[in-house]
Amino acid sequence: MNATEDQVVVEDCWSQIGVWGRNTCPKLVDHLHCRSCPVFTRAALRLLDREPPAEYLEHWARHYSTVGEGGSRLDGSVLVFRVGSEWFALPSSCVVEVSEQKMVHGIPHRRSAVLLGVLNIRGELVVTVSLGLALGVGVGGAVRSGEDSTTGMRVVVVETGSGRLAMPVEEVAGVRRYDTRTIGTAPSTVARSAEHCLRGVLALDGRTLRVLDPGSLFSVLNRHLS
Repeated sequence: MNATEDQVVVEDCWSQIGVWGRNTCPKLVDHLHCRSCPVFTRAALRLLDREPPAEYLEHWARHYSTVGEGGSRLDGSVLVFRVGSEWFALPSSCVVEVSEQKMVHGIPHRRSAVLLGVLNIRGELVVTVSLGLALGVGVGGAVRSGEDSTTGMRVVVVETGSGRLAMPVEEVAGVRRYDTRTIGTAPSTVARSAEHCLRGVLALDGRTLRVLDPGSLFSVLNRHLS
């Protein structure tokens, strides 16, 4: 199939013989789902690498320069999610993707309960950690090794600078923009293990969010992995 200069044409086998079609593709025996298949990944990369339309940059420049209610700058962006009963916000700049919960494959001789195992994320094995245990806010998101949760949980995949980590969470509320000047001081009731990982708290969409500092959080997680 030929693609024009302005358009990338992709043969969408996943909607024909894949899981969104007749489910007859022989590759499903090895990959189980189209999202884990190299064909699907290559198609996604072709779309992401294509030249943006002429109005693309102008559109997003207007979008991110929008002033919120009351003159707020909306100069910050976070992914909002829940671990246990606590709502957290993590800067979206370090978030790679949000995936459906899959089976966690255990690692022999684990020295820390925070290390859950590894997850197959689109063909890549990603080390998986329990954010709830690391922050001392309970076992939220701590799926046991070998357990395949189908209760609506999600996995947040982050880039730490030294590799990717997967963090199962109970719920994801999406990406939200906010005014960075509105972050308040974290309350004294925050668990000690979580205290050093927080930038502060943020009131957003009727929730009180604990805003995580990526550098401090990843340092804590890496200590559990070493």
